[in-house]
Amino acid sequence: MPTMENDMPSASIPLALQSLFYKLQYSDNSVATKELTKSFGWDSYDSFMQHDVQELNRVLCEKMKGTAVEGTIQELLEGHSMNYIECINVDYKSTREESFYDLLLDGKGCSDVYASFDKYVEVECLDSDNKYRAEQHGLQDAKKGALFINSPPFLQLHLKRFEYDSTRQSIPVVIAKTTAKQHYTNNVDSTKSMGILLHGEGSFAGQGVVYETLHLSALPNYTTGGTIHIVVNNQVAFTTDPTAGRSSQYCTDVAKALNIPIFHVNGDDAEAVAHVCELAAEWRQKFHADVVVDIVCYRRFGHNEIDEPSFSQPKMYEKFIYLPTGIRDLLIFHTKALISLLFYSLAIDHQKSSFFIGDLPKQTPKFRPGDKR
Repeated sequence: MPTMENDMPSASIPLALQSLFYKLQYSDNSVATKELTKSFGWDSYDSFMQHDVQELNRVLCEKMKGTAVEGTIQELLEGHSMNYIECINVDYKSTREESFYDLLLDGKGCSDVYASFDKYVEVECLDSDNKYRAEQHGLQDAKKGALFINSPPFLQLHLKRFEYDSTRQSIPVVIAKTTAKQHYTNNVDSTKSMGILLHGEGSFAGQGVVYETLHLSALPNYTTGGTIHIVVNNQVAFTTDPTAGRSSQYCTDVAKALNIPIFHVNGDDAEAVAHVCELAAEWRQKFHADVVVDIVCYRRFGHNEIDEPSFSQPKMYEKFIYLPTGIRDLLIFHTKALISLLFYSLAIDHQKSSFFIGDLPKQTPKFRPGDKR
């Protein structure tokens, strides 16, 4: 890909690539891809939208088509692996070859990158309730694993240190810690320590531990004087529409079993959210009972880096993509504040004018002693 003398990295893909690879070779510091993404025509917002390395590679491959370096990305970064499932008790094996441009390795509990690779190719046993259905053989015990066929000259690795485990619920832990704090500080009226739980709308409606905790909340030996439950309601849970995820109208309807308030508030209205959260805190402090705040909002991007919500909720995300975000939200908030201030000023002027009938006097006459009234 030829470059010209007057090219700038932020406007020339070839020069941006040359600059990037030079810095990767000789720089002692981490290297940014900002100039490269700018050369694609992406601004900061676009770069955030297209945040994964697969999309970056795809665009590079598209830009290189028809040039002398077409196919270079594949030669440098493409490797091949084979996923297999092999039955233990019958002669049956299923294999599938796949290409990859990067690998996601688990770094937790691994001493080095080689241990992470061993963990990646670790054989998994499919047995008991998780048996493999092997065509004509039916359900069978099997081994599932992956093998590397070849690795690319340059291997992109992503090391993850943490992974969400839905079996380890934090809800009872928060309640228990709040109880302990109140006990050891002799906080009899439960006003100095308070638990705040953050839920997703799918988990609040579907996880049994939520319902169990709500029903324990008022029992003498379990109460903490009330917990604030904040539900971040993006309306699609993982990738499920509300009509397919619960039988009730609202995700917070499970809390109707208790005599507690449930606030539904628009997540785009920052003032309303702040007001409702203050109201919830005041309720809890005065009545010592749970309270639920349902913040109805939306998820602009996917559930994770491999989820594309416009596939599972296309109609909803056709509308979301045009809604303001970031600095534009702040500008909308400022505009609303200015409009409110303007109306307040006009109301004061109107109130002033209502005190007088006709024109205002130009000057109040002075009274001197001896003058007749």
